[in-house]
Amino acid sequence: MSNKIRLFTSITASILFFCYFLEGDLSAHQISSDDCCWHPKETPNPDFIECDKSFIKSLLENFERECVYKERVCEAEQMNKLGILYYEQGNYNEAEKIFKKCLLLLKRFCPEENKAIVKVTRNLAKTYEAQNQLEKAVSLYEDGLKLLSISKNGNENLIIDLKIDLAKLYAEQGKYANAEDLLKPILSSFEKDLSRKNTYLFTVVLENLAEIYEKQNRLCEAESLYQKSLEYRLGILGNEQLETAFTLSKIAGLYIKMNEHEKAEKTCREALEIAEKHINENDPSIGFLIDNLALIYLETNNLCEAEKLCKKANEILKKFYGEKHPEILTNLNNLASIYAKQGRYSEAEELYEEVLENLKKLYGSQHPKVKATLSNMTSLYEKMDKDKVMKKGKKIKCFGKVILPSQF
Repeated sequence: MSNKIRLFTSITASILFFCYFLEGDLSAHQISSDDCCWHPKETPNPDFIECDKSFIKSLLENFERECVYKERVCEAEQMNKLGILYYEQGNYNEAEKIFKKCLLLLKRFCPEENKAIVKVTRNLAKTYEAQNQLEKAVSLYEDGLKLLSISKNGNENLIIDLKIDLAKLYAEQGKYANAEDLLKPILSSFEKDLSRKNTYLFTVVLENLAEIYEKQNRLCEAESLYQKSLEYRLGILGNEQLETAFTLSKIAGLYIKMNEHEKAEKTCREALEIAEKHINENDPSIGFLIDNLALIYLETNNLCEAEKLCKKANEILKKFYGEKHPEILTNLNNLASIYAKQGRYSEAEELYEEVLENLKKLYGSQHPKVKATLSNMTSLYEKMDKDKVMKKGKKIKCFGKVILPSQF
């Protein structure tokens, strides 16, 4: 089971995302390379727009004209928000260009605005993460920490955020000791200070360390930290707050790895019930939680219910993201896995091919999600007919080398 479910994680909850958007922060979107993908995700920015080229041109022109210092900072913030919109639409190439331009302009006109520069640097790093350019992301996070170390006053929480981001990235690279070395001292300092221990940020650190333990299959240690976070969130936020629903969703994902499917279903349903009290039934967060519940039913072979829920999640997510967003492709991958388990191989193959084609357009041929989809397809062909693996070899080869399950 450990190779079936992975967590997509990030720092903020959906009700807080818009506040972070106004401040110019992106929530992290982790990459998964598993057959099925679990989403303890927040709602992304609700203010989706079709990014206007003339708006970008106007911003760039404003930077070139003479204006007061405060206006330059404000314009940089607007450009940063535009980069976030591109990112949330899955248009990482355009987001990267905007963040780079924003950084250049800030460094040229507002070199003393360290905090603003670091926020844009952080967003650019997350854009590289989404494209699996991990070394570039690591370098940017480290640059951000160095810059903030020059003037720590008022920047302590941002420093912690950067350390959390860097720890997650180290964990993605398998550098678990490095990741723990970043988070454990933060946790220790919080536990010594009661005023800081009773804060939402304390629970964020707890959950990120739990996720690192989970990646190492240290499931009992991870559960202990998740439960501790849940206890504090209930104390800080009160019962049945939306953030609590996301913590419960992560715990449900952990229970699947522990083969405690009854607990997983109960916990996921509880998370969904809480979320439904706070947000619209067509909110993407509801779609993520429904998709999670579908995966639990997939694991318990309740395939009809799994299919029904996965399709329901798809309808919700499409209303927000459109047809070809990465989150839609994750959902379609999950639906293909359900079809494969039902023996509906042709339908599974068709969906995997659709996912593969769109992933390649988004990420290129070497991204982990592309390789994972190729692996899923190869496994499917083996189920259909072992000879079909070779028959499909040419088709797969055009995306890169032929990838067999033994290579993953």
